[in-house]
This record gives sequence, structure tokens and C-alpha cells, in this order.
Amino acid sequence: MKEQWIASETLDMLLDEIADGQKTIVAGGTDLLIQLREMDREEKPTEIADLSCIENLKRIEVTEDGLILGATVTYTDLTNSDLVRETLPMLAQAAMDVGSPQVRNKGTLGGSLANASPAADMAPVWVLLQADVVLQKKGRERVLSVAEFLTGNMTTVLEPGELIVEIRCPLWKGASMHFIKVGRRNAAAIARLNGAALLRTDGGRITDLRMAIGAATPTPLDLSDACEGLASDRSKEALDRIAKETIRRVEGISGRRASAIWKFPALENLSRRLLIDVMQKGGLNSETV
Repeated sequence: MKEQWIASETLDMLLDEIADGQKTIVAGGTDLLIQLREMDREEKPTEIADLSCIENLKRIEVTEDGLILGATVTYTDLTNSDLVRETLPMLAQAAMDVGSPQVRNKGTLGGSLANASPAADMAPVWVLLQADVVLQKKGRERVLSVAEFLTGNMTTVLEPGELIVEIRCPLWKGASMHFIKVGRRNAAAIARLNGAALLRTDGGRITDLRMAIGAATPTPLDLSDACEGLASDRSKEALDRIAKETIRRVEGISGRRASAIWKFPALENLSRRLLIDVMQKGGLNSETV
């Protein structure tokens, strides 16, 4: 059967079109096009709903809810946005590390979340920032944290006929933030590991230190509770304990696979590097109490 593409001009029209739960949703298409190549003819979708014509899904603005990002905002939009760089610069930093220029130009924030790849570069950033995702279907809206939305490898709580419409991020004013991606090469690499950290201080004292790791478990791993001890002890030994705890939690979720030979040492180094770098950004020395 020939594919039928639907390109509604308003969100209400689109929600009407997808209400039957039978349509495949496409935004940038960077994930879907790859998946289509791997499908048998019988598996390929025949009805595709395109979000690209809905202007409201492309907005970037600051409100009392924080930074609001429409579902079809691209990675290039993030890197080019003065508003993003002024309010949450780590989003722009992480977006610059996504794929190739072609992927950054077409790939969308909502599409990446819906695809739910464990290796998604932005996933640990959303979890670290305690971002919410806004979902709509005909006659209903719900708001969930990204941590609640992502349920496993390529799985989410999205229901048939439901759509991601925006992501809401608290602004975390005054916080220092850092993002690191580990890939096979510097350009167009899928993350082997990635992570993000956030620090807030008051008079040289740590008041909030958070870290999330991606691509090591089916969903981003929030290690913020493991970092609490650094408020009173920033010694090498304290950092080592957190690095070991990172390994323990990853192994408890994903097990010890063949990749553990390189991945576990890389995870230890990543967690240490994230914490040291974000503390240095915040004007702290990791070797002093």
C-alpha cells in the first residue's frame, strides 16, 4: 500500500488526525528513516503524520515555568539560540555534540525523546535538569518528568494518539553545568557514554551537586544522591567512592557484559571528570574540604 502523509497546519487538526492511534508520527525523521530501512515491507507504516508545519511546536521562550522548548525545535535551533545560551548553556553545549550537521539540522528534541535511545545525547541532560515533557492527545494533556517518561530501551509512556508537544526546563539560575560525551571518534559519533553535572554553591559551600550518566543503562542514571557527600568532603577518596558507586549501580541494572572491560573504567573516569570539571567551573577545588 502506498504511504499516505498528513501535514496538518495546527496542533488541534493534528490531534484529530492521530486520535485513532494508527498514525506514525514524524518530526525530523532522522530516526524513522533508519528504522524504515530495517523493516520488511509489511511492517512499514502506511499513514504518517508530519509535525513540521505546526509553528507552535518550534517555539523557544522563557516563562514562569522555565525554558519552554517546542517538540520540533532542532539541535541547531538550540545551538543558535541566544536565549538558550543565556539561560541554560549546557543545552547548547550538548546539542553541538549530537551527530553530524545534517542530523543537528533535522533532528528534533521531541523526536529524540519519543525514540528513547539509551545513547541519546540529550537524555541525561533532561534528567539532570529535572525537565518535564508535556504530552497531548485529543481532549487531554498530561505533564511528566522526563525520568518518568522514559521507561526503557526505546520505550516510553506515550499512548496511541498521544504527542509530545513541549519540554519544560527549570532555569537553575546561578548554577554551573558541564556535559561530556564519549564516542568512538570526535565527529558524527553515537555516544558510547555521556553525562552531565550541575553545581550550586553559597559562599564557597556546595548547596546542590547533581550528576546523571547516559548510554550505560536503558534510561539515564541519576547519581545525584551519591554526590551528596562532596558537600563536606571533596577529597580524591570521596571522588573515588562515587566512581565506584557509579559502576556498582550500572552493573546492578545492566549486568557485566563483554564491553565492561573498557566501559567500567571509562565510567569511573567519566564520573570523576564530570565532578571535577563542574566544581572547577563553580570556582571550587576538588582536593579541598
